[in-house]
Amino acid sequence: MKTVMKLKTIYQAVVLITLSVGGSTPAMSSSSTVSIGDRVYNWSKWDCYDYINDKHLLSIGYVRWLEFNEIDKKKFISRLKIDDNDNMSEIGILFLSNSKSAIYSDYFLRGVKHSWSWDDYAITIKPDGTGNYYDFTGVIEGGKIESSDSYKCIER
Repeated sequence: MKTVMKLKTIYQAVVLITLSVGGSTPAMSSSSTVSIGDRVYNWSKWDCYDYINDKHLLSIGYVRWLEFNEIDKKKFISRLKIDDNDNMSEIGILFLSNSKSAIYSDYFLRGVKHSWSWDDYAITIKPDGTGNYYDFTGVIEGGKIESSDSYKCIER
Protein backbone atom coordinates (compact mmCIF):
# COMPACT_ATOMS: atom_id res chain seq x y z
CA MET A 1 0.00 0.00 0.00
CA LYS A 2 1.19 3.46 -0.80
CA THR A 3 0.98 6.25 1.72
CA VAL A 4 -0.70 9.24 0.16
CA MET A 5 -1.00 12.43 2.13
CA LYS A 6 -4.10 14.48 1.49
CA LEU A 7 -3.03 17.29 -0.78
CA LYS A 8 -2.90 20.62 1.00
CA THR A 9 -2.79 24.05 -0.55
CA ILE A 10 -1.32 27.41 0.30
CA TYR A 11 -4.82 28.83 0.15
CA GLN A 12 -8.19 27.39 1.13
CA ALA A 13 -9.35 24.24 -0.59
CA VAL A 14 -11.10 24.91 -3.86
CA VAL A 15 -14.64 23.59 -3.89
CA LEU A 16 -16.46 21.75 -6.63
CA ILE A 17 -17.98 24.38 -8.86
CA THR A 18 -20.41 23.78 -11.65
CA LEU A 19 -20.97 27.46 -12.43
CA SER A 20 -18.10 29.24 -14.03
CA VAL A 21 -16.76 32.74 -13.97
CA GLY A 22 -19.15 34.96 -15.88
CA GLY A 23 -22.14 32.66 -15.29
CA SER A 24 -21.66 30.26 -18.19
CA THR A 25 -20.21 26.78 -18.15
CA PRO A 26 -16.54 26.51 -19.15
CA ALA A 27 -16.11 24.88 -22.51
CA MET A 28 -13.22 22.73 -23.60
CA SER A 29 -12.11 22.90 -27.20
CA SER A 30 -10.21 20.23 -29.09
CA SER A 31 -7.20 22.53 -29.20
CA SER A 32 -5.10 23.79 -26.32
CA THR A 33 -7.61 26.46 -25.30
CA VAL A 34 -10.50 26.52 -22.87
CA SER A 35 -13.35 29.05 -22.78
CA ILE A 36 -14.32 30.47 -19.41
CA GLY A 37 -17.15 32.94 -19.62
CA ASP A 38 -16.56 35.05 -22.71
CA ARG A 39 -12.77 34.64 -22.68
CA VAL A 40 -10.50 32.00 -24.17
CA TYR A 41 -7.38 30.87 -22.29
CA ASN A 42 -4.43 28.68 -23.20
CA TRP A 43 -4.29 25.54 -21.10
CA SER A 44 -2.07 22.53 -20.69
CA LYS A 45 -4.22 19.41 -20.81
CA TRP A 46 -4.23 15.64 -20.72
CA ASP A 47 -6.89 13.35 -22.16
CA CYS A 48 -7.35 10.25 -20.01
CA TYR A 49 -8.69 6.91 -21.22
CA ASP A 50 -9.83 3.60 -19.77
CA TYR A 51 -7.02 1.01 -20.01
CA ILE A 52 -9.36 -1.77 -21.13
CA ASN A 53 -11.43 -0.29 -23.96
CA ASP A 54 -9.63 3.02 -24.67
CA LYS A 55 -12.82 4.98 -23.91
CA HIS A 56 -12.22 8.68 -23.22
CA LEU A 57 -13.09 9.31 -19.55
CA LEU A 58 -11.88 12.81 -18.76
CA SER A 59 -9.74 15.74 -19.76
CA ILE A 60 -7.76 17.51 -17.10
CA GLY A 61 -5.35 20.41 -17.17
CA TYR A 62 -4.51 23.84 -15.88
CA VAL A 63 -4.58 27.51 -16.83
CA ARG A 64 -1.80 29.81 -15.68
CA TRP A 65 -3.11 32.36 -13.17
CA LEU A 66 -1.11 35.13 -14.85
CA GLU A 67 -3.21 34.74 -18.02
CA PHE A 68 -6.38 35.84 -16.21
CA ASN A 69 -7.24 39.52 -16.43
CA GLU A 70 -7.92 41.42 -13.21
CA ILE A 71 -11.71 41.17 -13.57
CA ASP A 72 -11.65 37.38 -13.94
CA LYS A 73 -9.13 37.07 -11.09
CA LYS A 74 -11.54 38.92 -8.79
CA LYS A 75 -14.41 36.64 -9.88
CA PHE A 76 -12.32 33.52 -9.23
CA ILE A 77 -11.09 34.80 -5.86
CA SER A 78 -14.66 35.48 -4.76
CA ARG A 79 -16.18 32.29 -6.21
CA LEU A 80 -13.38 29.96 -5.10
CA LYS A 81 -13.01 31.59 -1.67
CA ILE A 82 -9.28 32.14 -2.12
CA ASP A 83 -7.48 34.06 0.63
CA ASP A 84 -4.10 34.65 -0.93
CA ASN A 85 -3.97 34.91 -4.70
CA ASP A 86 -0.34 36.08 -4.66
CA ASN A 87 0.80 32.46 -4.17
CA MET A 88 -1.31 31.04 -6.97
CA SER A 89 0.33 29.90 -10.18
CA GLU A 90 -2.29 27.70 -11.90
CA ILE A 91 -5.95 26.77 -11.66
CA GLY A 92 -6.81 23.16 -12.45
CA ILE A 93 -9.83 22.28 -14.57
CA LEU A 94 -11.37 18.84 -15.02
CA PHE A 95 -13.99 17.86 -17.61
CA LEU A 96 -15.63 14.45 -17.25
CA SER A 97 -16.60 12.94 -20.61
CA ASN A 98 -20.26 12.55 -19.57
CA SER A 99 -20.71 16.09 -18.22
CA LYS A 100 -20.59 19.61 -19.61
CA SER A 101 -19.83 21.13 -16.22
CA ALA A 102 -16.25 21.74 -15.18
CA ILE A 103 -14.68 20.94 -11.84
CA TYR A 104 -12.15 23.53 -10.70
CA SER A 105 -9.28 22.30 -8.58
CA ASP A 106 -5.91 23.09 -7.12
CA TYR A 107 -3.07 22.15 -9.45
CA PHE A 108 0.53 21.45 -8.41
CA LEU A 109 3.59 19.95 -9.98
CA ARG A 110 4.98 17.73 -7.21
CA GLY A 111 8.42 16.57 -8.27
CA VAL A 112 7.66 15.01 -11.65
CA LYS A 113 3.98 14.25 -10.94
CA HIS A 114 1.14 16.53 -11.95
CA SER A 115 -1.46 16.71 -9.15
CA TRP A 116 -5.00 18.06 -8.98
CA SER A 117 -7.07 18.10 -5.79
CA TRP A 118 -10.58 19.21 -4.92
CA ASP A 119 -12.90 18.44 -2.01
CA ASP A 120 -11.80 14.94 -0.86
CA TYR A 121 -10.51 13.81 -4.26
CA ALA A 122 -7.28 13.92 -6.23
CA ILE A 123 -5.85 12.88 -9.58
CA THR A 124 -2.15 12.48 -10.26
CA ILE A 125 -0.39 11.88 -13.56
CA LYS A 126 3.08 10.33 -13.66
CA PRO A 127 5.66 11.14 -16.35
CA ASP A 128 4.79 7.86 -18.16
CA GLY A 129 1.16 9.02 -18.54
CA THR A 130 -0.33 6.83 -15.81
CA GLY A 131 -3.18 8.70 -14.15
CA ASN A 132 -4.46 7.72 -10.71
CA TYR A 133 -7.68 8.77 -8.98
CA TYR A 134 -7.89 8.97 -5.18
CA ASP A 135 -10.99 9.30 -3.00
CA PHE A 136 -10.06 10.50 0.50
CA THR A 137 -13.63 10.41 1.83
CA GLY A 138 -13.47 9.08 5.39
CA VAL A 139 -9.67 8.65 5.37
CA ILE A 140 -7.93 10.01 8.43
CA GLU A 141 -5.02 12.38 7.79
CA GLY A 142 -1.86 10.40 7.16
CA GLY A 143 -3.90 7.25 6.52
CA LYS A 144 -2.99 4.74 3.84
CA ILE A 145 -4.91 4.66 0.60
CA GLU A 146 -4.47 3.23 -2.87
CA SER A 147 -5.83 4.78 -6.01
CA SER A 148 -9.33 3.55 -6.77
CA ASP A 149 -8.96 3.99 -10.53
CA SER A 150 -6.17 4.25 -13.08
CA TYR A 151 -6.13 5.88 -16.50
CA LYS A 152 -3.92 6.10 -19.56
CA CYS A 153 -3.35 9.85 -20.01
CA ILE A 154 -1.92 11.61 -23.05
CA GLU A 155 -0.66 15.19 -22.90
CA ARG A 156 -2.08 17.27 -25.76
